[in-house]
Amino acid sequence: MRELPSNEAEVQESIRFYAGRIKRDPGDFNAQNRLADYHLQRLRETNNAADLEAATRAARISMATVPAERNLSGLIVLAQAEQFAHDFSAARDLGLQLVRIVPNKDYSYEILVDALLEL
Repeated sequence: MRELPSNEAEVQESIRFYAGRIKRDPGDFNAQNRLADYHLQRLRETNNAADLEAATRAARISMATVPAERNLSGLIVLAQAEQFAHDFSAARDLGLQLVRIVPNKDYSYEILVDALLEL
């Protein structure tokens, strides 16, 4: 959802930065969300499966730390990771959850519709 730098060095530096923040404070759910974002960005650019695993792990930790109602960024990045993993049923369920929480936001429906189209 967010525009991230496509410069490989910037993405790598951002991954290191957020990984360092998480090491110092494992409960920093915002850092987990940003880390997941950057791993998904790198996945788009390199198609490296390790980035999908890292993004999914960070998003799940974020969601375990703070519930979806107060962690929309975590819910969104987890849904995106599930779509990249081709787990469209999980992405659909997360999209439905987003629609319930924020029905007035287009991105909720974008995530849901993308998953439904794939199914």
